[in-house]
Amino acid sequence: MLTDPRFSGRFSHPQFPAVTQARVAIDKQERAFIGMDNPEHDAYRRLFTREFSAKRMLALRPQITELTNRLIDEMLAQGPSADLVESLAVRLPSLVMCELFGSPYEDHVFIMRCAAGRHGLTQSAETAQQSARELVAYMRRLIDQKEKEPGDDMVSRIIADHVLTGALSREDFAEIGAMILRGGHDTTTNMIGVGTYLLLQNPPLREKLAGSPDLMAGAIEEMLRFVSPVQFAPRRVALEDVEMGGVLIRQGEGVFPLLPAANRDACAFADPDTLDFDRDASGHLAFGYGIH
Repeated sequence: MLTDPRFSGRFSHPQFPAVTQARVAIDKQERAFIGMDNPEHDAYRRLFTREFSAKRMLALRPQITELTNRLIDEMLAQGPSADLVESLAVRLPSLVMCELFGSPYEDHVFIMRCAAGRHGLTQSAETAQQSARELVAYMRRLIDQKEKEPGDDMVSRIIADHVLTGALSREDFAEIGAMILRGGHDTTTNMIGVGTYLLLQNPPLREKLAGSPDLMAGAIEEMLRFVSPVQFAPRRVALEDVEMGGVLIRQGEGVFPLLPAANRDACAFADPDTLDFDRDASGHLAFGYGIH
């Protein structure tokens, strides 16, 4: 379904599914490529591919390590009891985004508030829309600032490579930048919190991981499979009648392909309800598949 052209991921489709009325309002407001189909999606995404290459992300490792160590030191200095989510899991993604965007660290509180206020699961439509508008306005100001005073950061490079050349408008960059700013928050925060909880519940696995750091990369993939932090995305709407898995999906019907179900499918993962750091979980769908 995720790669079938008979299903659309276009947020502006009048029958696109949403879990709340606030999400309906946010979807109508969305202008970034997360709410587009091809060919528009790929045309925009290609402009940002180099910024999120493995090489570019690995270059950020020293800064991310320093930020993480600092937050852990601050949490330890508080003494018992400390709140891992508040002290580390919520703050770290925002600080990393500030590093990536070259924005002041003190802005992370505002970014966190807008990202949380925009998700539309518990907020009113008006509150969610306002948070979305504020984050885009923040990106406009950052773009203006970086155009005048460029630095060694993603925003400055995108301005030089694509905005000043006319390949990308400032308004489109503001919308896409706001999408990227908020994109890593919930998933990273949830995985730090829930991943730690899983390890606390399972001392043998925790000891195994502590004694064999080389297992860490595979363990992260396995925890992503096991937890599946994205629960209600990606979403699709049928563009025509489609029979899939013996079920007839009518044109215009919205569909939530539940990624956690795929990640606990015994056809793909043996003993799927067991957390196993020795398995190859790299085929998980925790972040979807295809263009989104």
